[in-house]
Amino acid sequence: MSTSQTIERTALSQLVTNEQYARKVLPFIKGAYFADKTERTVFEEIAKFVDKYQTIPTQTSLEIEVQSRKDLNEEEFKKIVAIIQTNFVRIGRYIMRLSKAYQSLMERIRIEGQMLFRAFSQMPLLLVLITVLVMIICWMQMNDMISTTR
Repeated sequence: MSTSQTIERTALSQLVTNEQYARKVLPFIKGAYFADKTERTVFEEIAKFVDKYQTIPTQTSLEIEVQSRKDLNEEEFKKIVAIIQTNFVRIGRYIMRLSKAYQSLMERIRIEGQMLFRAFSQMPLLLVLITVLVMIICWMQMNDMISTTR
């Protein structure tokens, strides 16, 4: 795989996952920039879809649009569908990793919140108020130190 193919595939991936990117770059990208016919076809379908519906396409909508084309033979069609599926499989894996990381983070926050609640609930009210006051004073002093170093 050459560097231009990697750049082209990256552009295609971004066009179907990042709506802000798609809106900014689509007016400047031309089909001629894609040397490979299958990649060019995917780009053309993405561009037509965004122009028509004002949103980025889903995997299914792209596959339907490609199916309706009459200028593709069976081999080209299979390659194009493979490109589309590869892009969306990568996206799915990335989303799954983000989801797992988010769930892990939320679990840690929940556990630490429970620990903090237990610690404060076992302290007399006056001690809790003093602890909170000390934390606020420390936080204010840290902010002062940070702002003076800038």
